[in-house]
Amino acid sequence: MSTKTDIILRSPEDWTKWDREFESNAVAMDLWDYIKENPVNFLTKPVRPNPTDYRLAGATTRSQSSTISGGSSTVDLNPEETRNFQVAWNVYTDKKKEYDAQKDNIHDLKSWVRSTIAQHYKDSSCAPAESLHQWYTKL
Repeated sequence: MSTKTDIILRSPEDWTKWDREFESNAVAMDLWDYIKENPVNFLTKPVRPNPTDYRLAGATTRSQSSTISGGSSTVDLNPEETRNFQVAWNVYTDKKKEYDAQKDNIHDLKSWVRSTIAQHYKDSSCAPAESLHQWYTKL
């Protein structure tokens, strides 16, 4: 994202140039579809799979120690259960990377907005807990 901040939204006269720069940044960060009129929902934080959820009913287990990255959970899973859990773990890590990248982009774009608008717009239109869509609509 460009760090150049020559365009500052101080009044309605600045809107057209500022809006073009905002939209350019949002598109480049793959966020425009989440901000524009009738936005799609942002990604939701994925739920980390629990190894015990992958035990098959009535399946026989052999003792197999599985340590989950980022944790120290050890469970007894048979080979089929281990494969099922590994697939779920791989899906989780892929979704987590996408979620984290989007979260970082949201943070960066919100920072850009805050650095390119006058204080009275920050106070009236950009509450910290609100979404980019809400900010954009109010601006």
